[in-house]
Amino acid sequence: QAYTLARAFTSPGRRTPLRTVMATPDMQLVLVALSDGPEGSAAARAMLRDALPHALAPFVARAKPHPYQLHVSVAAQRTLDELRSVAEASKRSATEGVEAARASLEQVEAAVVSADAAIAEAKAAVAAAEASKVEHAARVREAQKDLAEVELATQATRDSRARLLAEFEAARSVAEAVERAEAFGGGSDAAVGLVAMLEQFHAEKALIAAVPASLGIQLVARREFDTIVVREAQRVVGDVVKSLEDKLAQGASEAANAEAEQIGSWAILDVERDRAAQIEETCLAAESKLSDAEASRRAAGMELDVRKEALSNQLVAATLADVRIQELDSASSALQRLMKPPTQVHEVMATSLAATGHNAPSEGPLVAADCMAVKAEDVSRVDIAEAGA
Repeated sequence: QAYTLARAFTSPGRRTPLRTVMATPDMQLVLVALSDGPEGSAAARAMLRDALPHALAPFVARAKPHPYQLHVSVAAQRTLDELRSVAEASKRSATEGVEAARASLEQVEAAVVSADAAIAEAKAAVAAAEASKVEHAARVREAQKDLAEVELATQATRDSRARLLAEFEAARSVAEAVERAEAFGGGSDAAVGLVAMLEQFHAEKALIAAVPASLGIQLVARREFDTIVVREAQRVVGDVVKSLEDKLAQGASEAANAEAEQIGSWAILDVERDRAAQIEETCLAAESKLSDAEASRRAAGMELDVRKEALSNQLVAATLADVRIQELDSASSALQRLMKPPTQVHEVMATSLAATGHNAPSEGPLVAADCMAVKAEDVSRVDIAEAGA
C-alpha cells in the first residue's frame, strides 16, 4: 500500500522529483546499503528499495509528502538500524573469533617450536647412535681379528703338543722294548725302533751301528761290549723320554693358557657383538623417534596453515563488518539528509501527531522518532486520483 501511494505521488506529472532523487549520491548510498542483509528479509528490503525513491521524491522537491511516504521513509531508517545491529553483532562475533583464532594460533606456533626442538634432539640422538654404531662395528672387527689370531696360535699349540705327545709315546714304547730286550734278550724287533729314535735324536753313529747286533743277541750269548751298547742305548732312550716328558709338562700350562686366551677372545667378541646389537636397536629407536618428530612437525605445520587461514578469515570478517557499519552509518546520514523536510512537512507532521496525542517535531532534519509516531491506520486516506492531480 505504501509502495502504491508512493508511486501515486510521483505520477508522470511529477517524474522530475523522482529522477532527481534517484540521481543523488545519497539515494544510491541508501539503496546499496539496503541491498545486503539477512536472506529472510530480502523480499521486504527489495520492496522497500523500490518504494523508497518514490517516498523521498516529495522531500527532494520540497513538496508536502503523504503520511505513508513518511512511513516508508521511517521504515527505511528502521531497517538501516536493524541492519546496523546485525553488522555490530557480526563484528562482535568476528572480534571474538579473531581473539580465539589468535590464541589457537599461538598454541600451534608453540607446538611447532616444540616439534622443531624435538627434531633437533632426535637428529642429535641419531648422529650419536650412528657414531657409536660405527665405533662398535670397528671394535667388533678388531675382536674378530684378535680371536682369529688367538685361534691360530691355540691350534698351533695343540698341534705341537699332539706331536710332542706322539713322540713321547713312541719313545716310551721303545724304552719299554729295550728294557725287555736287556732283561730277556732277543731284541731284534726293538732294534728297528731304537735305531730310528737314535737317528732322530742324533745319537753317536757308533752306537747306532752297534745297537742292532748287540740288542739282537740272546742274553746268555752277550759279551761285555754288547751289554755296554745296550745299556748306553737304554740311557739315551731314557734321556729322550725324560726330555719329552719335561716338555709335555711344560707345554701343559702353555696349552691351558692358549685355551683360556681363546675362550677370553670369544667372550670379548660376544660382548662387543651384544653391545653392537644394543647400539643398533638404539639407532633404530632414534631414527623412529626422528621420523615421528618429523611427522608431528609436518602435522603442526599443516595445522599452523589452517589456523593462519582461520585468523585471516576472522580478520577479513571483522574488517567487512567495520566496512558494513560505516556503510550503514553513511546510508543513515544520507537518508537523514534526503528526509530534511520543508516547513509544510512539519505542518503535516504536526497535524498527524496532534491527532495521535504527540508533540510536533522541531525544525531541522526529520528523525525516525518523529516519524515513528505516525501510524498508517491513524492517517486519513488520500484519494490517489486527487494525489495524482
